[in-house]
Amino acid sequence: MGYFNRLRELFFAMRTISTVYGRGSRALLWFRMMMTVMQPRLPKSIRRAQRLGLVFEGTPFSVWMLDRTSLAAFEEVFIHGEYFVPDIPAPRIVVDAGANIGVASVYFCLRYSGARIYTIEPNPEVLDTLRKNLSVFPNASVHQCALSDADGTIDFHIHPTSSIASSLQSRVSGERIVAVPTKKLDTFMKEQNISEIDLLKFDIEGAEGRFLGAIKNRQVVRTYVGEIHPDLMHESLEEIRALFAGFSVTTNPVGSKRFLITAERSS
Repeated sequence: MGYFNRLRELFFAMRTISTVYGRGSRALLWFRMMMTVMQPRLPKSIRRAQRLGLVFEGTPFSVWMLDRTSLAAFEEVFIHGEYFVPDIPAPRIVVDAGANIGVASVYFCLRYSGARIYTIEPNPEVLDTLRKNLSVFPNASVHQCALSDADGTIDFHIHPTSSIASSLQSRVSGERIVAVPTKKLDTFMKEQNISEIDLLKFDIEGAEGRFLGAIKNRQVVRTYVGEIHPDLMHESLEEIRALFAGFSVTTNPVGSKRFLITAERSS
């Protein structure tokens, strides 16, 4: 996608955020969205997360944004409804794996006010913003780890310019590599005393094959919804689909290289 097309899409996303979700001064909201876009171009010493005052289905809320990709995440979740699953009646346990700054977790807190939300994110550079975004939701908790196929520690590659593109593998030059805790889903559920998950969202930038393949009993989750990155994985989309025997599975493209998969347990 060309530079001007990206700018055009960003403008339309910001306009939708302002007209559909904005509250209070629209001029102030636009100013803070523009400041969000400018953050990576500012000296690191003066970069600041920007607070957007918004409203969702009559409920006021705020979300702190780090950069342009934070706005892109909001567009995916709130505008395009990427993680909206219509057939979940009052979920009790929701897990957000690969939460980044917590846009999807905030969405789940607002949509499923009676659910317990477990938010999982390994990147130490976004944790402060993630905790800010969830601080007003007593039903949400933040856990710093990467969900994968082993318990222990693993190298995590922090993307130099995009807060949503960091991952367990090297993708561009200029990354910062840090060691982060890693856990299997079975281990996490045992530690948190979770017997069943109603909704598991994942967006883990190419680690989804290893993570999903390591779950001993995938039936402990009623509904999976997440992004598949065939260009970043050893597994194909067909191999990921094959993991969900006994589930109703749909996949849809969400860009030239990504797919959204939804797998709902049959019983």
